[in-house]
Amino acid sequence: MKRVILVTLAIMASSPGISEVNAATINASSCSAKDVQSSINSASNGDTVTVPAGDRTLQGMGLAPMAVLPEHQRDGIGARLVEEGVVRLERAGCPFVIVLGHPGYYPRFGFERASAHGIRCQWPVPDEAFMIRVFSPLAMAGAAGVARYRPEFDAVVSRVNR
Repeated sequence: MKRVILVTLAIMASSPGISEVNAATINASSCSAKDVQSSINSASNGDTVTVPAGDRTLQGMGLAPMAVLPEHQRDGIGARLVEEGVVRLERAGCPFVIVLGHPGYYPRFGFERASAHGIRCQWPVPDEAFMIRVFSPLAMAGAAGVARYRPEFDAVVSRVNR
């Protein structure tokens, strides 16, 4: 049976039923919603991404970049994982999800430049790579400024930028 290791798919959330997935193993020949759910449920709880919204702070989620081994790419595995994650976040009432990822990949899932909504990343990243998918325009009213990830991400970004 072929197996695929998916690295760093992280759906960061504090909402019940949504988990962080740092690595998941699923069957390459039948990546079903059940496989994805099982992978997501097997991980520990994560956290939110925040965006200033006037006199309040709006909490949304961050979908971390994901990777599929090159020999298993183009089989729809990554797409199914992103689609399931997005569906689960929307069902949970999340107002938005952001991603720092490939600008040629994530727009097919409804992501667009976050800067179009007045939101920018806390790190210096290409504008086209920092994207958002808004689930609740009403909740997002007045949201603008710097999106902040968990502090643990700062340490990782510092090491990468050395």
